[in-house]
Amino acid sequence: VRESVATAASTLSSTETSAVSENEPRRSGGGCAPSIDERVAALQETKAYKRKVQAVAADFNRLKPEKGLKALQAAGMVQDPIEPADCAAFLRSTPQLAKASVGEYLSEKAMVE
Repeated sequence: VRESVATAASTLSSTETSAVSENEPRRSGGGCAPSIDERVAALQETKAYKRKVQAVAADFNRLKPEKGLKALQAAGMVQDPIEPADCAAFLRSTPQLAKASVGEYLSEKAMVE
């Protein structure tokens, strides 16, 4: 019971603090929000990264999966000796990969090891 009272009291005090900070006048030029140029640059970087991922996924699907991972390394998206965690993240987070290609890659690895 004491812990819940202490938690409620700390929540109340943090709510009061945030309400005070919300009522303060906003300062312009505080550097909080990125400029339009920074946002455009970030968007261009994101688009370039997505294009690389799409190209690598196409190589992975079209060629042998091992060659697709070599293309991933050549693009500089993972370390040269590919780490299992990096490979797993790529396989899991890239929806453009064909399930058949992923299955082929995983079955080849299972047979080797």
